[in-house]
Amino acid sequence: MPKHILDRSAPRTDGKLVVTFAETARNTGEGGPSSATLELQRRAQDRPTDNPRVREYTRIEAQTR
Repeated sequence: MPKHILDRSAPRTDGKLVVTFAETARNTGEGGPSSATLELQRRAQDRPTDNPRVREYTRIEAQTR
């Protein structure tokens, strides 16, 4: 007799499907990001940074998008 489905080990996944779903839901769900969120993102990009660590982090983030 085969094991019950709860007694079987779950297949190993890297969670990519969940990450993709969450990203899609954030970007398109209920009209997409709110205007306040977009304004904060725009404001953060317009502000010059004096911290070299932050400057490098944002440069790397911009390249990955």
